[in-house]
Amino acid sequence: MSEIGKREEKEVTEPLGFQKVAKINILLNIISLIDGYRINRCPDFRKLDDNIKKGVLGRVFAEKWKNIRKVLWRIGTFPKNIPNVNKMMTLRIIAHIIGLILMLVASSIVIASLFLSLPSLILYIGLAMYAIGTSVLGFAMLLRRRIAIKIAEYYYEDHDRWKREQAYLKGVVQQLIDGLIRYLRQRKKIGNDKVLNQIDKDTPLKKYQKLMMTKYMIRMYNIDYTGLIIVKKPGAFRKHYEVVPKIF
Repeated sequence: MSEIGKREEKEVTEPLGFQKVAKINILLNIISLIDGYRINRCPDFRKLDDNIKKGVLGRVFAEKWKNIRKVLWRIGTFPKNIPNVNKMMTLRIIAHIIGLILMLVASSIVIASLFLSLPSLILYIGLAMYAIGTSVLGFAMLLRRRIAIKIAEYYYEDHDRWKREQAYLKGVVQQLIDGLIRYLRQRKKIGNDKVLNQIDKDTPLKKYQKLMMTKYMIRMYNIDYTGLIIVKKPGAFRKHYEVVPKIF
């Protein structure tokens, strides 16, 4: 890359604090993670700490991250204050593990019975264990759903308490999306990205979506942002939207 290209790339990313996004997936994951916290989907963000502290997203964002993670921590630990939720979470984990073990053992028994010509009673025991394991896993799934509902109910009862944090996180996500779009536009201008080199403002929407999904897809739970194109909506087995940034 020429010195001019390097300078242009730095200029376009500097407002957000990027020096250069060496690992674009980290930025996409950060956007998705912070967005999820807005609806109490709270995965462990600490595994991203090292990369952020190393400045993968720039020194400015590394400083901002100190405040962001405090908000995420408050939201993430919020369910611990809800009556009975901790017990339900523990029970769900135990049920899930037991269900998996039962199904694994049952599958082994059934396969062994079929291939080793064991007594029919062994086969019936295996099938019964499999049915029980399936039921236990179903119970774990119901518990998970119940926990989610209980957290949502408790959260909305005390929604005013979290308005400030939610507005803050929404602003952070929008800033990250804007920074991502600026960064991709600059990469397009420099011409060092195979995906971006195949698209322009006249590219048909379907083709644009297909190409961008191969490298720049983001999983989102909220869509009240600007600069995104929805490719897939939530379905029976998908709780999130799949979106791509709109660079034209």
